Amino acid sequence: MERSPTRSLKEIETLKYISHKRMKEVKDNRQLQSKKLGNLGASASSDFRTFSKSDAVKWLGIDYTNTFDRAFTNIKSKYPDRDFERESNRNYAFTLSDLHLFADEMGVPAFIRNELQECITIAIGALKGGVGKTTTSVNAAAGLALSNKRLRIAVIDMDPQGTATLIGLPNFSNEYYSVGDILTNQYTLEPDETDESFIRSCFQPTSIPNLKYLPGNVSDAFFENHLEALLLSGEISCQTDAYKLLKEKIIDVVKDDFDIILIDTPPTVGKIAYNTLYAADAFIIPMMPEMFSFDATMKYMERFEEIYKMLLQAGHEGFYFIRFLITNLVIDKNSTKQQVGANYLAMMRRYFHDRVIPTPMYNSKAIGVCTDFFSTVYGLKNSEYSGTKSHLIDAQRNMDDIVRDIEALCFNIWEPNEFEGV
Repeated sequence: MERSPTRSLKEIETLKYISHKRMKEVKDNRQLQSKKLGNLGASASSDFRTFSKSDAVKWLGIDYTNTFDRAFTNIKSKYPDRDFERESNRNYAFTLSDLHLFADEMGVPAFIRNELQECITIAIGALKGGVGKTTTSVNAAAGLALSNKRLRIAVIDMDPQGTATLIGLPNFSNEYYSVGDILTNQYTLEPDETDESFIRSCFQPTSIPNLKYLPGNVSDAFFENHLEALLLSGEISCQTDAYKLLKEKIIDVVKDDFDIILIDTPPTVGKIAYNTLYAADAFIIPMMPEMFSFDATMKYMERFEEIYKMLLQAGHEGFYFIRFLITNLVIDKNSTKQQVGANYLAMMRRYFHDRVIPTPMYNSKAIGVCTDFFSTVYGLKNSEYSGTKSHLIDAQRNMDDIVRDIEALCFNIWEPNEFEGV
């Protein structure tokens, strides 16, 4: 087989064409899935699931439906022009915004940080791809935002693959500015617009009212080249200063707008990853309970001290916590993988004790089905879900438990006396 620059360029152009065609198919598929949801009775005004009356009562944490009924009567009186959705059977289908309104009416308190309780930034990353890193990021973000504490959540997609963006912003447009655009200064301010107001505007709203995304894009991979150029030109004086851009240019600007920021990290050890870790107050490392993932994670941890010493030179203030999350754990006793996974889970707990998040993420067909609909496990109602309904319910309950574990870690930082020992 011969090789030549001309032949290579032609091959690359062919690959570009195929990739462009595939991405068009993905976008067309998103539109088709939206139509399917519409045919299944999903809300036309929101991509997110709606809630029945019993769902709403449970979310609000109240014991009696008549308490809810009285609040609903008061709300309809106060807001006579507000429309509440109904399903084909005439039962109410409440949106998450409706539930927030009910919570305010009924005095269910939202969590509000005081001046001593700072925004917590959590990096979610692993050296090995395919271990559930993005699945963890997008589902944990949705779960945290769905809590009746109404935490303000953001996701920053630092992985140039942009998979988190595909799920969090299924109607993503190339007109949106990405995190890489901001970090490489690929934007122009409008008259009277400041960098701070522009950066805030780049966090895109989602179908969950208190969840926003800063998108990622494949072009963000060139952020590494941008940093090298800054170092060569002398605009950045030393290597460690190149690790601070994400924190200083973005996180510090928006930290008062959010309670928790989750950063989806690429499965590499480069300047993007260093920026992510430098910006983080905590670190969650997903790991599948099998040899290749275990081996990659242990090797990563063996070298992590070297990485962190570089962050210390840059001025990192320390992590509140570092935790492992076991993902894709098979619990089907008929599967040969069940015992293997159980052994690795036990081994991780034996080695790392409470550094392993108590609840593992179980292997679930529902995660794959929801992903095909560009959704988290929370985004679809049972009637919209095309698979076995019990699988979706089990996946939601599993993710609820993981979210509670993460939420407890955060509240242990904000309110250490109340959550001591978590």
